[in-house]
Amino acid sequence: MKLTSTSSKWSINWILFPLFVVLLTLNFSKSYAQRVYATTANVKSISVDNPTFATDANTANYATVKSYGGLAFGAGKYSGELELVFPSSIPANKTTYIRIDFNEDVLNLLLQGNLGSLLANVVGGVVLGDHYFTVGARNGNTAVLPTGSSSGAFASTNLRIVKDAAGLFYIAIRPTAAYDRVYIKDNTDALLLGANNETKVYGAFYSSGAGACDPAFATDFEGAGLTAGLLGLGKAGVTNPEFAIDNNPNTASQVGLGVISIAGSISQNIYFAEPTVATDELNIKMNVDPALLTLGLLNNVLIETYLGDNLVSSNPANTLLNLDLLTLLGNGTPVRLAVAPGALFDRVKITVTSLVGVGLAQNINVYSVTRTAPRPTFTGAQSNALNSCYNSSATL
Repeated sequence: MKLTSTSSKWSINWILFPLFVVLLTLNFSKSYAQRVYATTANVKSISVDNPTFATDANTANYATVKSYGGLAFGAGKYSGELELVFPSSIPANKTTYIRIDFNEDVLNLLLQGNLGSLLANVVGGVVLGDHYFTVGARNGNTAVLPTGSSSGAFASTNLRIVKDAAGLFYIAIRPTAAYDRVYIKDNTDALLLGANNETKVYGAFYSSGAGACDPAFATDFEGAGLTAGLLGLGKAGVTNPEFAIDNNPNTASQVGLGVISIAGSISQNIYFAEPTVATDELNIKMNVDPALLTLGLLNNVLIETYLGDNLVSSNPANTLLNLDLLTLLGNGTPVRLAVAPGALFDRVKITVTSLVGVGLAQNINVYSVTRTAPRPTFTGAQSNALNSCYNSSATL
């Protein structure tokens, strides 16, 4: 680097900042995971309209998988099934996402994992009832676990309903053995005489390759220690979960337990399509009602990272705070909590556990969940200045 003054003393801090920005621009080029889509559609049983629409690149197109409850004694009853085949075998424990459109009340219940079946009892069992879809995976003609049905809760970590940043719904299926295809079947019980129903299927994909710069892809939530009555009365759960990953600084999901009088917890899961690199840092932008901060709610907020089902790191939120952050939170200002797991991770779990006997709605607001490169560390001479003359070079 040439310095043009005849004899100048430059502040090394002043020089390093723009130089560092340039280096980041040059050396940290974006690296995104690639989506691999299913390319063949097989109609396994009638009736499926436009099956190939579930394999093209136009995300507005969809195949329609239909079912019919039949007439008296089941006459004419049928269930449609669509199978989507990938170009090659997919390894075990690799997640495939199937984008669907179904009854939105049902999907919003299933988005809540193990809470979904409890809430279905509050809303009415018919919500998950006589029209439902089943989903699974195969390797050739051999069935591969897991399989599941929307008539029950998708509560396991390898079969979930998730929502992306745009609010679109997906089935996330993670088979326990190698597979090369997934399927979805629409069903209508014979109790619904003469009823026609359908499930829309937009396509299926999995991610491949490095995903160091990928934003979070999807989210869902779950709970523990709660009853159907408390869920209905206390308004426990996650409101607008997709707002935590929509890249909008002004929107936030609300994670909490409402006003309840017993111990319980609510967790929001954030999914990345591919694992990060081991040195990456997790950043969570959030805030909380200052009254709850005073009562110690952040002592009951846990931030965990996972690789699949394996726990990578666990940090109570209060251990990530310094005096400056506490001051900002006390003013209601959102702050960023930073975690350096030190290993690969592809899922973040934020859990709020109730403060028993508190008469306030116990919620936190999550504005964003992101992965970033590690913060740089500068080493070298202790002096904050350097000397250089015209037409000479200086090494920073």
